[in-house]
Amino acid sequence: MLYFITKYRARPLKRHRHNTITGHTYDPSAADKKEWLALALPHKPSKPLEGPLRCTVVARIKRPKKPTHSYAKSVGDVDNIAKFFLDAMNTLFFVDDAQIVELTVRKCYSEDNEVSIMLERADGDANAQPSSVHARKRTRRI
Repeated sequence: MLYFITKYRARPLKRHRHNTITGHTYDPSAADKKEWLALALPHKPSKPLEGPLRCTVVARIKRPKKPTHSYAKSVGDVDNIAKFFLDAMNTLFFVDDAQIVELTVRKCYSEDNEVSIMLERADGDANAQPSSVHARKRTRRI
């Protein structure tokens, strides 16, 4: 298991921009990923993790002086926050982000900006049931 916390304000992944004239693709999140990786690299494993992985991302956002919501709405969607960190860790912390078979993402207010990442092996969970209290129903299409 790999667990670490970085003092960083979570950002969502920005959409790649494609230039139709030159054919080049630009990643507007590249500088932000590089900035976060500088904080995360001391926690990098000696070699990238292999096999199926379970990942948990918790983005803690400093509470504004006058919040308009009781939840961290202004940060971005949780799926884009997860994509940002998974893309940044790809090939350094694990071989490929396709190895992530279970992903839990949470964003919440806190005293400081910080992001915690937990990566653990998901071996032996091929037949595991959903972790929620209510098991998902299988529907049959006719």
